[in-house]
Amino acid sequence: EAFLMAFHAHRRLWGVAQGSIRALKIRVPPEKNALRIVFATPDQGQEEGHLSSEWLRVNSQASDQKMPGPSGEGIQPIFGKANVRISNVEAVGNYALSIHFSDNHNTGIYSWRQLYLLHKEKPERMRAYIRSLRQNGLSRFPRTGKKGPSPRRVEHSP
Repeated sequence: EAFLMAFHAHRRLWGVAQGSIRALKIRVPPEKNALRIVFATPDQGQEEGHLSSEWLRVNSQASDQKMPGPSGEGIQPIFGKANVRISNVEAVGNYALSIHFSDNHNTGIYSWRQLYLLHKEKPERMRAYIRSLRQNGLSRFPRTGKKGPSPRRVEHSP
């Protein structure tokens, strides 16, 4: 009986994660530095999410964003995107968004599920992202002549 209860609880969570999340409202503020989404969730009704443009950009699932790490092993995190902005947002059917960024990246498609999980799991995933940057000697900030923090500075989250 305990197994059956656990199975049903898992099934409910799986249902939320597998597509019953959808967007009711989507807004990009004038600064183009974030995406604000009001999600419709089966258990909670509505929930508002705020996803920075940097956070969306570094979490692109596009295959062209997967780079081998410095030693040729694993995947190197996307870095230097602290100043990236959203240049365009397009609906992909009724299940996702295509987000275009100021660094000309425009091949990522973000499903409602992915956007919702990026919102819900941000604290844990952000800590892991910053840890990964540090381990690879990388920074959230671009390595250009633009003013800003030094390239190795990664202490605060987007």
